Amino acid sequence: IIRLAHFSATHKRGMQRRIARFIRDGGLTDEWQQTPIFLAETPYAPAPGNISLADTDTGHQEYGQLAGLPLGRADASQLKEMIQQSGAEAVRLTPYNLLLLEAVQDFTHPAIITDAQNPLLKIKACVGAPYCQSAFINTDEIAHAVQGLDAEFIHISGCGKGCAYPYRAALTITGQPDTLHVVENGYPWD
Repeated sequence: IIRLAHFSATHKRGMQRRIARFIRDGGLTDEWQQTPIFLAETPYAPAPGNISLADTDTGHQEYGQLAGLPLGRADASQLKEMIQQSGAEAVRLTPYNLLLLEAVQDFTHPAIITDAQNPLLKIKACVGAPYCQSAFINTDEIAHAVQGLDAEFIHISGCGKGCAYPYRAALTITGQPDTLHVVENGYPWD
């Protein structure tokens, strides 16, 4: 991904800010067009909580705590404070909106989700308005408003592109000019 970011930053021309337009305009070399992209079409992830990792070769035991980030977002000052207070030896990002706080157990802080039943864990949302020029809605406000709904998985998209989760969701809420589009068992562009 980092190689692709560097490639696109050095090869994009003019108003090709969106990768889709860049690809459509023939911006990718043959090498990049041959590179397979593997994405799992599943919202399921490990739950927050204490974990233990054992190295089967050396027998060395590591431990830590998985902690969720509400909608995958965190205020930098709160995140810094949380890391300092936790005493974590290291912090790893996961692809599931979770942090692995190494050498930490049973830590709580307002910036993280430690309850595996927290309803925000079943919601994926893009950054939305006002942070994205394409978004018609504030996805954070809507996520907090709908977090109590009885849906297996909820995707909130600021527009029809589906950047945060380009897959089918049990409930998808998509921003449109002056309205919301709600789809059961569908995609943002349905």
